Amino acid sequence: MFNAIAIALRNQEIFLKELTIGQIVQIAKIPQAMNELRLNAFIGYVCQDETLANQLTVQERYYILLNYLSISQNDYMMNEDVSNYFIQAKTAPDVVTIGNIHVQQLFGNHVTELQTRCENIYDWLAGQMACQLHGDMTEFFGDETNPVVWEKMPVAGEIITVFQKRFEMIESLTDSQFQALSDVFYQGCDKLKHLLDISLDNEGITILGNSEQQGGGDLIIARFRTLSVLSDIAKRISELINE
Repeated sequence: MFNAIAIALRNQEIFLKELTIGQIVQIAKIPQAMNELRLNAFIGYVCQDETLANQLTVQERYYILLNYLSISQNDYMMNEDVSNYFIQAKTAPDVVTIGNIHVQQLFGNHVTELQTRCENIYDWLAGQMACQLHGDMTEFFGDETNPVVWEKMPVAGEIITVFQKRFEMIESLTDSQFQALSDVFYQGCDKLKHLLDISLDNEGITILGNSEQQGGGDLIIARFRTLSVLSDIAKRISELINE
């Protein structure tokens, strides 16, 4: 049984619509390894807006998925309380500033592109930096006579060319330079947290939780796949489609 409720995101409220079996089949046709592309389709269907997924932050995208998982009341819920992954902060700015460098939210358009290009956790981390950092990068990539300024990566549209150039620049950093840039990046990301606390592994986005709802206890690290929200029969159909 699907009990629809209002879901409050950073700047808007949405209502989730239950997936049809036809929509489930269309999502299942997308390779399982492309979870972000599946999530795009999922959000388009349940929110009835095919453009929304790329405009949302990654935290909002997975917040929608976890809320759908909760209200769908399927068997998965017997072993998982998704409220363990929710954090108290419900909103956060689009951009924060650390020294001369700005760190923006990671959006759906960014992470969808990352999934097509990243093979391991380093690729994902460097890729996030390429997408989220902008401002005066001279300290890391230039000097007084050759200043380097990165423009803000757009939320929509083509990002491949700019992304590839920045990724190559990050690869040229020394170990100590990469550590220093990572420190700036993580300071910014900490100030951008809202709804969920995201992390990374070799396969991409993971969600950090706490066994006592962020109040102490064991740290939980989980990957939520788009089709984990299905009934048993729909899940089996989606598995067979991918065989």
